[in-house]
Amino acid sequence: MKMSCLVMLSFIFLICGCKKRNNANEQIDPKYAVKPTLDSNQPKGIYIPKDINDCFVELKRMLHPEFIREIKESSQSDLIEYHFGLGMWMRNNWGLWRGSRLQEYFVELGYEHPDHVSGTILFFFWWHLNGIPVDIERQAEVNKYSQQMKEEPNNPLCPEHSVQIKIMYYLTGTVMKENKLFPRFIHVGYCIETSKIWTYEFEKGWRRPEEVIQKRIDELKGIKGLKSAPIEKP
Repeated sequence: MKMSCLVMLSFIFLICGCKKRNNANEQIDPKYAVKPTLDSNQPKGIYIPKDINDCFVELKRMLHPEFIREIKESSQSDLIEYHFGLGMWMRNNWGLWRGSRLQEYFVELGYEHPDHVSGTILFFFWWHLNGIPVDIERQAEVNKYSQQMKEEPNNPLCPEHSVQIKIMYYLTGTVMKENKLFPRFIHVGYCIETSKIWTYEFEKGWRRPEEVIQKRIDELKGIKGLKSAPIEKP
């Protein structure tokens, strides 16, 4: 009974990280109280979901309807505000730091850091609440592909003269691969000996820019501090 009471006390937890208390006597807004499912088989006595859909079920069960509505009506960019509130609660209580079944599930999908995992759960929970279909396996595949595409080549050398290519920026777009839409990243650089422009893609290597890419490069000429730009002109 004593252990049960201690566990229940720990559930009355203010999870909106940006909320401030005006004085010591102010009561916690019930809207932000977490009431998770109990599970005596877990180290903290709290049920740990097994996958992303189970996360949705548990979040809707343990969060106040008003808080769920707040999340739903937030913009995607505002979800970062929950990183040190609800996000921290999930990292600490769902075993994302200590090898829980939920952490192992996400590691298999390529999401390894607990911060990334909790952010991904919140991101897809927002999708779920707003009626957007969630296919986390597909998204994980896209994320892995994107990371490969974004990686700059090691020791970039000009194919014509075997001298260094100085990378300036990269272009972003999409490409069809096996009937699926994937991100496309094109690194743009120039040969330090000839000043010729070269482009690099992970699966294609260094080559001279195709006509449509050359046209976009010409449009971007002279822009200082450019890090990235869309392939298609907005």
